[in-house]
Amino acid sequence: MADFGNDRVQKCNAWGWCGSAWNFEDGNDAGIAAPRAVDVGPGGNFFVTDTANSRIIKSSPSGAVLDSWGTPGSGSGNMLNPAGVAVDGTLIGQFGQPGTGVDQFSSPTGLAWSAGFLYIADTGNNRMQKVQVGADTEPPDNGGGGGATGGVTGGVTGGGTGGGGGIRGGGGTGGGGTGGGGGNNNGGNGGKPSARPRVLISSVKMIPHQGWVYADGYLDMKVQVTNKGDRIARRIPVYLTSSRKGVQVARLVEIPQILPGWTVTRSFRIRVKRSSRGWVMIQADCEGKRNRSFLKLIKPWW
Repeated sequence: MADFGNDRVQKCNAWGWCGSAWNFEDGNDAGIAAPRAVDVGPGGNFFVTDTANSRIIKSSPSGAVLDSWGTPGSGSGNMLNPAGVAVDGTLIGQFGQPGTGVDQFSSPTGLAWSAGFLYIADTGNNRMQKVQVGADTEPPDNGGGGGATGGVTGGVTGGGTGGGGGIRGGGGTGGGGTGGGGGNNNGGNGGKPSARPRVLISSVKMIPHQGWVYADGYLDMKVQVTNKGDRIARRIPVYLTSSRKGVQVARLVEIPQILPGWTVTRSFRIRVKRSSRGWVMIQADCEGKRNRSFLKLIKPWW
């Protein structure tokens, strides 16, 4: 977790308990300042945006600094107050410029990597941009993909036969988005329309899966929901039920939104009457997916 106001990074478990914190300060380095994002890479190493110092820090799982790079500026390899980081293991390149068009941004503040796509929070334009990263990391231009229509539209949703497609396109004979062919400069032929984006709730998980709770007490639990689709899931309802009348649980937990490829965790509380004994099953249902937690009810010592 990027602890922006305290100039540090904290490591927390699913229950919200934070047992480690680092600011990476030593005799040769003043440490990080105003970090805004963290991502985990291969081997458990994590990467931190040292926002106020315009650099990225690579750390081991135990908090030892392994590497850092970036200097203030706008040139290749330079940064200026980076606010997001997503790790894939390979430095691909850079793209984007100020504006409101395709592959243009205004004060982007976050990004996430999933299945070959980069999701960018284009904060100043009040939108998300989804970028398919391929071999060509330059934004699409009007000539390469079939003129004003083929180059931009084809570049955004798939490119035509001869439409390089830029960073979003996939190039070559990629499946041409709607209207992706033709244009004013003899662009390639458009293919079939792209599949319509959809929400796909792939799993729901209860934490803990098995445990215990005192009768006449309560237990804070969590439910995790994953969206494997390619569209933002909004206002996702999770319905909760208890197998025993003496164990009370909120009937509904609503998740405001889940980005594509993300897992979101929400907390809820169960309360147990003093006379309850045996076991109780807490069940979560969400968009056709189901998960159960089994809890032993313990006689209170008080």
